[in-house]
Amino acid sequence: MTRIGYGRASRVARVYVLITGIISCLGPTQTRSPIEGVIQMDLLRVGLVGYGFGSRVFHAPLIRDLEGLAITGVFSPSQETRDRAEGELRVPSHPSLEELLGSEADLIVISTPHHTHAELAIQALRAGKHVVVDKVMCLTLEEADSMIAAAREGGRVLSVYQNRRWDGGFLTLRSLLDQGSIGKPLRVEARWLRGGGLSKRAAWRLDRTRGGGMWLDLGAHMVDQLLQIGGAVESVFATQIFSEPDLNVPTHTKCHIGFKSGLQGLVETGALTPFPRPRWVALGTDGGWEKFGLDPQEERLKQGVTGWPDDYDGPHGTLALNEPDGDGVETRETPTEPGDWRAFYVNVRDVIRGSAELAVKPEECREALRVLLGAEESAREGQAVSLA
Repeated sequence: MTRIGYGRASRVARVYVLITGIISCLGPTQTRSPIEGVIQMDLLRVGLVGYGFGSRVFHAPLIRDLEGLAITGVFSPSQETRDRAEGELRVPSHPSLEELLGSEADLIVISTPHHTHAELAIQALRAGKHVVVDKVMCLTLEEADSMIAAAREGGRVLSVYQNRRWDGGFLTLRSLLDQGSIGKPLRVEARWLRGGGLSKRAAWRLDRTRGGGMWLDLGAHMVDQLLQIGGAVESVFATQIFSEPDLNVPTHTKCHIGFKSGLQGLVETGALTPFPRPRWVALGTDGGWEKFGLDPQEERLKQGVTGWPDDYDGPHGTLALNEPDGDGVETRETPTEPGDWRAFYVNVRDVIRGSAELAVKPEECREALRVLLGAEESAREGQAVSLA
């Protein structure tokens, strides 16, 4: 197979990270930010709420790798966790959220069980802090509205950690669609499937009342990605399988999304599939594209390394185009656009400084939550749910 080249989306992301990193090194300014009460300064101080797997692997390494951001404190109710944070980060730890909020931190990053997100975020926003909360944003639309209202009332930044907008596969898909490589897009499918049953790593992840389950976790990423492509949602129809009778979270969810644009979407999560399925599929009037494999940045972060691997060798995607005479297809390998999850925190930093527009808006994440909840309703009722 031959490779085809493109790269607008990821080149923009890489240049953005590079340029803003250089600017951050030029020294502090005293320009007033449009965010109320914030003056652009050289360093933004970050307080972490929670220091479990998510905070240690997905947040702290990225923050520490960027100019202009510094972790200055950690809150955890667990003494053992506080000791670990102090040892690994060399910063003070706090036994209460109030103590952390009373510190010098400008930005609070919340990586805790999903059912705690709203209360913690609102408390931090009302204390005058900017907030990043892990996905899923929260568990109800009412909670989302309260979080957004608190941010607006205080003139503070609120964002949700949708780092997978900077996945290599997603950037590749966006580039292909922008270029019209498959013609008019008709259907986009996103899957996160594996075998072996549900992970027992944390008890709360097996309890829907605390926001557990793969659908609210990984589904939150993929629904967000599809909304970036398809826009306004018309309806959802979903099915769920509960194969572990003692648990109230599904082991498999398949959600069909109808967009007002006419695009069809599919999001599928599950732990019942012991063989490879494509991570991405896109179908259009001129052909289609598929890609297997997960983004490599997660495994690198688990090893303490940030950024995209210089030697990434795939799996890359395959573009299949219809022959003009309708007789067969031509297939080409598509090199994967380098992703960079650091771009999320670069953007948050620059928004607080007043030099950028927020990339991941809380209103967008509220809409993703509406789709996630609509899918659960559809699965319970056995029929499509209108979201128009």
